[in-house]
Amino acid sequence: MSQKKEAKYRAWDNKQKKYEYWSAKENKYDGIFWEMIKRSEFEEPEESTGLKDKSVEVVEVWKGDLLESRYFPGTLEVDQITEGRNCGQWIAKQEDGGYQDLFEALTVDLYEVIGNIHSEK
Repeated sequence: MSQKKEAKYRAWDNKQKKYEYWSAKENKYDGIFWEMIKRSEFEEPEESTGLKDKSVEVVEVWKGDLLESRYFPGTLEVDQITEGRNCGQWIAKQEDGGYQDLFEALTVDLYEVIGNIHSEK
């Protein structure tokens, strides 16, 4: 029997320069997060992948996170395929436009989270 991952989201607040978080488990009936992020200062919500990286801290991996490997050069961005045969698959986008399966990247190549797409903003 497969276990479903908990629905968790975060949204970047451009005004406060921080993330706001929402979890179905903790805020099951709370519509405040969803109303709040409709405001113009918030970016599109980013979903938790339900996966963890291989760093010492074991960090939760979210859409929009940046990954780095101890063995390979370059940075990968966590994203999700939104159309076609592999719709819904979590991926690690490479700088050259290619991608690899996120689960494989995290378990085989020992990538770890080094920041997110808002780190430099």
